[in-house]
Amino acid sequence: MGVVKLSDYRSQENQADKPEYTGKGFALIHRQFMDSKLYKDSQAVHLWLHLILKANYSPAVVSTDIGEMTVGRGQMITGRPKLVAETFIPDNKVKSLLRSFESKGMLKIEAIGRKFSLITVLKYDDFQPQNCPTIVHKQ
Repeated sequence: MGVVKLSDYRSQENQADKPEYTGKGFALIHRQFMDSKLYKDSQAVHLWLHLILKANYSPAVVSTDIGEMTVGRGQMITGRPKLVAETFIPDNKVKSLLRSFESKGMLKIEAIGRKFSLITVLKYDDFQPQNCPTIVHKQ
């Protein structure tokens, strides 16, 4: 292993103890979510949580193939192929779940051309209130 100075070892040890801030913040999930019918379908839970985590926390201007678009809080630009690649849920199941989420009033999906959709998580503020912590407090 070689010779290691104690001071170098301790500085490395302290670095490992501190969580790395990634700038991504937190997402809140209420335990009541476990009581929903959705919770019994693991792929539905996976896709729903993925959508919550990927939705914008604050409005942003996004560059797309058709020009710049403003994507608001609780919204994202994506497509089924991208959701399939990110979640590893089969395409037909993603399509079915998105339709189900939309019919239950959980999402609003607007096709933008033939390349992607603007997905809005309805009642996003109920899931992610404005006072949600975004920075890990350092000890």
